[in-house]
Amino acid sequence: MLQDSSHGLVTEFDNTATGSGTLDAQTASVSPAGSYAFSMFGASYSSGSSFVTVGNFTVGSGGTFTGLEDSNSGGLAYPDEALTGQVVLGPSSAPSTTLTTGPFGTLTFDAFAIDATHLKLIEMDTFATFNGDAYSQSSTTIPTGALAFTLAGGISAPVAAGGFMVTDGAGNITSASTEDVNDAGNISTAPVSFSGQYASASGETGRYTLTNLAGFVGGTEYAAYPSSGGTLLLEIDDSGLMSGAAYTQTAPSTFSTSAGYGLNLSGFNQNNSVEVDDIAEFATSASGATVTGVIDENATGIGPNFGLALSGTYTTPDSNGRGQIAANAGTSSNSTLNGGFGITYYTVDGTTFPFIETDNATGQVAMGVFVAQNPSASSSAVAKPHMFVVRPLIRAKSSFKKLK
Repeated sequence: MLQDSSHGLVTEFDNTATGSGTLDAQTASVSPAGSYAFSMFGASYSSGSSFVTVGNFTVGSGGTFTGLEDSNSGGLAYPDEALTGQVVLGPSSAPSTTLTTGPFGTLTFDAFAIDATHLKLIEMDTFATFNGDAYSQSSTTIPTGALAFTLAGGISAPVAAGGFMVTDGAGNITSASTEDVNDAGNISTAPVSFSGQYASASGETGRYTLTNLAGFVGGTEYAAYPSSGGTLLLEIDDSGLMSGAAYTQTAPSTFSTSAGYGLNLSGFNQNNSVEVDDIAEFATSASGATVTGVIDENATGIGPNFGLALSGTYTTPDSNGRGQIAANAGTSSNSTLNGGFGITYYTVDGTTFPFIETDNATGQVAMGVFVAQNPSASSSAVAKPHMFVVRPLIRAKSSFKKLK
């Protein structure tokens, strides 16, 4: 599903596996330089546990770099580790991009440059199945104001959360912050207020910790790395595994009733104990507040379901930028696994809308993004990088022990 001539959303559709991702047009002859923040997720071969990492690095001579990294494996955190390595762009039959920390040693990756501000990474060794993105870190401070965020993870059961984190520029996450929660199918009936603090440790650049989170559902401490692709977040409190991103809000109430939108969703269906990935395209109507379109769905072990009719209703965003979509998919004879979805979405800039699933009737916990489509936009007209949503695999907690 294309957003424009530069960006698209992708979902796997075969009987082998299921997954979601993004598609981005490349700029030729890119040499990584400067500072980047990254987020990657996957699973450890040795433990089978979800494994998520965030961090930053500054590229020096010959692509070598130093930086910081926070990791979480099955709910066990490895915070604030010194990071060294080297960026060598691929594809290559002998991948040479490396990331080295004390707990995990040297991991090897293939790195693909979208442009000078955006790299895609995939692990190419036998330690874990990692992939993710690195974005330029031109600003090393947490943005001030409202940040739309989504998080997903869980240990023994899946959890997703989304909402608005409001910062004051003085180290405080104010009580104007709110979140919606889907905790193993238990949905918050109204936005939950929370507050907290954020700070950067002495001598560190571009890394923050979010602490003293009062009223927040989904952890007590996070590592946060601001970047051009959003502020990248990872739980580091040894009590769970949640990860995602927060995006600076510039247009709280903007939602076009005449645009087309592309959507993908990834999550875990508890009724069938399978991962589910949806991709859809829909249009909105001002009269009747309806959505109509088409949806494809794939579920592990169940297989793909193509080209089903999508129809439903939406609410325009409130003054904070929160809205909802409820849609049915297919008919009783050819419906998807869930027959549709209900989501709560959060406006960022009038183009990008991260969301979480909030319909407890399906027993599904999911997160995703939908984006306004612009078929006439050229690569040169799209200046900002495509925003992404981190989707950690949800697995039961293992007996994985800390390495330090």
